[in-house]
Amino acid sequence: VAEDGTVLYGNEASFSLLKSWGCEIGAPLTDEWRGFALDTLKSRSSNYTEVAYDGRIVSLWFVPIVDGAYVNIYGQDITERKQAEVALRQSETKYRELIEKATDPIYTVDIKGNFVEVNEEFLRDGGYTADDIIGRNLTTITHPDDDAVVIEATKKALQGKAFQYELRVEKKDGNYS
Repeated sequence: VAEDGTVLYGNEASFSLLKSWGCEIGAPLTDEWRGFALDTLKSRSSNYTEVAYDGRIVSLWFVPIVDGAYVNIYGQDITERKQAEVALRQSETKYRELIEKATDPIYTVDIKGNFVEVNEEFLRDGGYTADDIIGRNLTTITHPDDDAVVIEATKKALQGKAFQYELRVEKKDGNYS
């Protein structure tokens, strides 16, 4: 895009985007996009944006070519990535709702056995707050006689296998449940 906003060149992949903007090679960009391109040129730094059109989402990098007094626009179709991000957010929301609505204590630990996440039932059952538990190691609140169960559960989890178990957990008041 030239300094005056004229589209100097476009590859075949850009034609549908240009069409959606109501312009073509040799013609000026719309005011909005011309302004964006000129701001990029004046600032001498790249600008990034995402555009939805024709059922797709495209990332666009506006890169100033200061010596040539024009801006290159590089685009990439990111529709699938964006759809995957939406699906992941929806899945995370469902997971979070499931965990929070569970009537059993549920927790997640990292590979070292440190608590990463606990549900409200876990906190309520033990009399803990999230600050009491998150980052703490599981073995600091399990009964010493249950160490073998913790080790076996960890091995199974690292192998990607489901494993159901029961542990005696020390409550905040010092009693085990």
